[in-house]
Amino acid sequence: MESTYHAGSIKVVAYKNGIEAASKEIKTSKEPYQIKMVADRAHISADGKDLSFITVSVNDKNGNPCMTADNHIQFSLQGSGSIAAVGNGNAASLEPLQADNIKLFNGLCLLIVKSSTQKGNIFIKANSPGLLENQITIRCEP
Repeated sequence: MESTYHAGSIKVVAYKNGIEAASKEIKTSKEPYQIKMVADRAHISADGKDLSFITVSVNDKNGNPCMTADNHIQFSLQGSGSIAAVGNGNAASLEPLQADNIKLFNGLCLLIVKSSTQKGNIFIKANSPGLLENQITIRCEP
């Protein structure tokens, strides 16, 4: 049996006792447009050991994730922290983990930021040629 790919959307609806409990819709993305960063938390401890895990993805102009994007992402950081590692989940990748840049794999990568012992903000910027950059701030507190 053969099927033909068509752009569109797919929606999943979950029911509990016959009542809709949750739903999720995924739409076909257009061209990669902007970088998105989501930190696992907004505050980390200023102990020189705490970590924040930042999921990085690329979206189209409508905010849909570009799940096949393989853009090279460059990170810069200022403030009370440092880049601990990067990763993209690609078992065949030979890119170093201790770096300030990485290529997306299936539209995703991970940036791990480590706190310093100084209280303050950590400003993280991600950019890639042809995409709108993104910046987030994580607070480093005692």
